[in-house]
Amino acid sequence: MKRNLFFVTASVLVLSATAAMADSNVVVLNQADATQKAVVDQEGSSNSVGAYNGWSGFDQNNGGLAGGNSLTVTQTGNGNSVGRDVKGYQSGEGNSAVILQAGTSSDVELQQKGTTNGSSATGWTNDPGVYNKITQDSTSNGSKVSVFQDGKNNAFSIKQGNTNNNASVSQGGESGMAYVRQGVGVAETDAATGASLPLNGNSNVATISQVSAGLNYAVAVQGGGDSNSLSISQTGNLHGANAWQIGGGNTFSSIQAGTGNTAGLNGGIYGSDDPIKQVGNSNSYVSNQSGSYNTANGSQVGDVNYLYNSQSGNNGAISGSQTGKFNYLNSTQAGSYNSLKYSQANASGGAWNYVYNTQTGAGTSGSVNVADVKQDGYGLYSSGTQSGADGNSAKVEQTGTWHVSYYTQSGSANVIQVAQTGSGNYSSVNQAGSGNNANITQK
Repeated sequence: MKRNLFFVTASVLVLSATAAMADSNVVVLNQADATQKAVVDQEGSSNSVGAYNGWSGFDQNNGGLAGGNSLTVTQTGNGNSVGRDVKGYQSGEGNSAVILQAGTSSDVELQQKGTTNGSSATGWTNDPGVYNKITQDSTSNGSKVSVFQDGKNNAFSIKQGNTNNNASVSQGGESGMAYVRQGVGVAETDAATGASLPLNGNSNVATISQVSAGLNYAVAVQGGGDSNSLSISQTGNLHGANAWQIGGGNTFSSIQAGTGNTAGLNGGIYGSDDPIKQVGNSNSYVSNQSGSYNTANGSQVGDVNYLYNSQSGNNGAISGSQTGKFNYLNSTQAGSYNSLKYSQANASGGAWNYVYNTQTGAGTSGSVNVADVKQDGYGLYSSGTQSGADGNSAKVEQTGTWHVSYYTQSGSANVIQVAQTGSGNYSSVNQAGSGNNANITQK
């Protein structure tokens, strides 16, 4: 094994370490001022650009915030790294970093401080060629990417192929954009949306955190594999989050705090996109939103899938569908003028789907909550509670065989409609208060 060390201070650097597939090479890079450029190409194993544990890492630093620095790294082999373990640093405006790693157990840590870093365009796009990109290719296994951006109008794209990989993006500042794809192998597409991203990849983990006054957007895709985990956390106003998972045993968690946030975007201020989608069995989607005018959308296709929704605040909404058997929706909304619109369908006997809906109003006059549930198939169960408001409305439609509907409303001038078509159906309605109306049809 040959170990080489390169210590570089330069405005333009082009460095290649390929001789005899050399291993354990280290580049320590320090560039100060604006419009610096570095291109590093390493082949072999255990190479690094920056080695912060033992050296000073890599640093493109412009205190005057003019920026315009550029870093391009290509590493081929196993156990290669950029940053490790932290201090992969760029500061200023309009910096770019493009990193490609081929092999297992790769590691990237990148920090950017300033504005308009990582992007040649403003606004959201599903075209993976627009934003700066870190790619760990289809040979990657047990690899890690960590990106931290502090400032406005920053964006970044991460692509990881294969299995057991970990991606983390943290953005502080308005109008940040994050796009993470795991297990998608070599192929891509989806420019809103030409589809065909997912390929395969198991046990991948993606975490995206955005904290700012608002206008951030995060999208993550986990390909056709199993036991993947995805978490998006957003604090501020007018944030958007989207996810696409195909496979079994996958989990997606979304936490949003603020006003006008959306989990499962299908249009609006960020442009056009597909709502949250999970395809496969035993998947789960958990959405927690606090604040006003927040929305959760999405669909699940497959069996034994779970959706948990929690919204606190006024004018919240959840909308979506589940297709398959033994699927489960549990939605809780606390506040006024909230709405639920959800459908379930299955096509086989012996299959039970469940909807549990709780809406609790703020106790003010006229603070109406609305629920609309449609179920089609065999063995469908719907249970709902509306309380703490006047003029609540609930509509339950069940078509098929062996359906059950329970609904409870308290307050004044509430309305419920239950329509069951088929055999072996059961409906129970309880209303407490004055001027309420119930309409139940079974045929």
